[in-house]
Amino acid sequence: MLNLFNATRSNLVKIMTTISLSIISLTHVAVAESLTILVETKSTEGQIRAAIYTNQESFDNGLAIAEIVRATSEGITELKFNNLGIGQYGLALFQDLNANEMLDRNLIGIPTEPYGFSQNPTILFSAPKFDEFQFEFNGKAKILNITLNGE
Repeated sequence: MLNLFNATRSNLVKIMTTISLSIISLTHVAVAESLTILVETKSTEGQIRAAIYTNQESFDNGLAIAEIVRATSEGITELKFNNLGIGQYGLALFQDLNANEMLDRNLIGIPTEPYGFSQNPTILFSAPKFDEFQFEFNGKAKILNITLNGE
């Protein structure tokens, strides 16, 4: 056990410096603010299901790092992701009109429920690539506005 009373002045200064730096580092733990998603919705039917991905592979495999489900509001539905670390992310969401927890599609694979992505990329014949809908989250409060496709 360390005995502060028998420590030399030099050692005592080192010990106190280490303790002080430890306390200072504990007070500077990064606390990220929230990421707010505002989704333009035309009806109150169903729920908005949103997921955050870290890269193309996680998106392709449905391995979201965070998910939120909220009742749909007419006009704007607000979603909040808290405790999201600093980094590059992509958001995909859809309005689950029939509450079956999946994006419904027709016989040729086209979604039959409204859907959207961060950065509101142009959707042609397939889902966008991750780099088309990725965004940077720097830990400060951020708001993304999403326009649904297929409404």
